[in-house]
Parts: sequence; C-alpha cells; structure tokens
Amino acid sequence: GVDLTVNASTSFGVGGTVNSEAAEFNDLTINSPNISLTGVVGGVDALGAITTDAGGSLALGGGAVTTRDGQTWGESITLGANTTFTSTNSGDIRFNGTVNSDGSARDLVVNTSGGSIFTQALGNTSVLSDFATDAGGTSTFSANVSAGSSISVADAAILAGNLLFTAPEIEFAGTIDSDGTARDLTLNGSSSVTLEGNVGASSVLSTLAITSPSISLRSVSTTGTQNYAGSVTLNGALASSGAADIVMTGALALGGESSV
Repeated sequence: GVDLTVNASTSFGVGGTVNSEAAEFNDLTINSPNISLTGVVGGVDALGAITTDAGGSLALGGGAVTTRDGQTWGESITLGANTTFTSTNSGDIRFNGTVNSDGSARDLVVNTSGGSIFTQALGNTSVLSDFATDAGGTSTFSANVSAGSSISVADAAILAGNLLFTAPEIEFAGTIDSDGTARDLTLNGSSSVTLEGNVGASSVLSTLAITSPSISLRSVSTTGTQNYAGSVTLNGALASSGAADIVMTGALALGGESSV
C-alpha cells in the first residue's frame, strides 16, 4: 500500500469501507468540493492520517473514522450516522467546517489524547444528539455547540471565542480556560450543568453565565460578571478580578470549603 491523494473537480465518493494496508498506516488526502464516505473508515486497519481540503461538503455515513495520527477535515460535515472520530496515537483531530446531523439527530464523539479542535459551530443547522470528547487531551472551541441530549467534554477545554453551549445536560469534566484573550462563556442546560474542574484558573474568562435548574461548580475566575440562574452547589471560590457582580437567582448549597 501507498499514501493516496485523490483530486476530483466535482465530487468523490466511496460506497464501502476504507482501510490502510495492514500495519502500514497509509495516509489518505481527498481534494474535492463534494465528498461522500458511506462506510467505516479505518475500521479494520487504521489509516495513518486523513485530510480533506477546505470548502464544499462532506457526508459521512459509516459511523467511525480511525487513524493512527491526525485528522483534518476541511469541509462542512453532515453526519448520516452516530459517528466516532479516533486517533490512536494522540494525533490532533481538527474540524475546519461545521458539523451537523442529516436531519436525524446524530451523536458526535471525538477520541484522542491530542487536541480536538473545533473551529466552526457544531449542530448549528441540524442539532446533534450527544456530543462527547474523551479525557486526556484538550478540546479547543471557536464557535457554539448545540446538542439535543447532552454535551460531555472530558478533557481540558480552551475557549477561542465567546461561546454558547446548549443541551439538556452539560458536563465539563476538566478545566475550562480562555485562549489568552478573556472570553465570555454561556451555558444553557435545561436539566443540569456540571463543571468538575476549575474555570479560568490558568487563563481567566471575561464573563460566565449559566442557566439551569441544577448547577454544580468548582472555582471560577472572571474579569467581569458571573450569573447563575438556578440552584447552585459550590465547591470552590467565585472571584471577579474586575469587582463585577456575581449574581445567583436560586438556592446556594456549599459542597466544601467555598467563598464568593
């Protein structure tokens, strides 16, 4: 087997599975404005890396893409099945376009100990069902995320823009920080919002606003306001370096040594 580059001026599609030659981890590059991969990619023998060019559209229907190294998706992606993207060797998985369901809400799962990088919105035109990243790396977000069931970010989250996350259940298992520029973060969880790591400890946020009937927090650092609309369980310190308001409109329960 060899590394493969496909150049197609109008469209390119594969109706079956795509695999590397056994133990060779061959790279695949696809340059085309319209791409369709309807089978599992790398399910038997993982690819080395996969890259698609910017612009156009990409339809994925196989449910899984597995590479040893990185993945770079240039187009906007439509998911035709619940889909898991995996790098087995800590490669970065980068989405340079939007990711949406095909009309039926689909799960999006990204598993890598490297970086999961989302430069455009997720679920902005056709909502995802569940969105999840695994622990062990970082997830960088530059645009909003919307899911119909849950958002679960297990690794450290980096905010590269002012962001809105919307889902019934929202959970961040790791820390949340800005990217060096203080960012606004809004979390709307109709059932619960759980932040298990400190927020703004390494790179302070600008503002934080959470709306949910059940809010669980550790320490939060912002330069501006913090607004909590719902019942809050706090196990940490809430601090605004700009002496801005910290507002709670529901009950407050202390889960440990805490301060405001």
